[in-house]
Amino acid sequence: WAGTSYLLSCAVCQPFIAALSDVFGHREMLLVSALLFTLGTAECAPVAKSFPAFFVGRAIQAVGGRGVITLGQVIFAGIVPPRQRPKYYSLVLAAWALRSVLGPLVGGPLAEKTV
Repeated sequence: WAGTSYLLSCAVCQPFIAALSDVFGHREMLLVSALLFTLGTAECAPVAKSFPAFFVGRAIQAVGGRGVITLGQVIFAGIVPPRQRPKYYSLVLAAWALRSVLGPLVGGPLAEKTV
């Protein structure tokens, strides 16, 4: 359920975040999204005393995380000319793929030594 609450919150909030950024500004909504992600992460940490509290934290984390991703794409589209977007976006996606591979390889030994 932790993954489901995250994905459901991501799917529901994505269109609203992009629309709100048109009203309040991309920078402001990016900061709010980062703050929500941080607060949701803190709620999921040892602070969560129950499963419902953990799921609420995951939902808040999802809204913030999806906001950061969505607004990153909106800002990217505003900065990069349309003709160059495929080239630069492929670099961004390559970085995401590299992160997915290196994260466990680096994080596992770090977690093993610190816990």
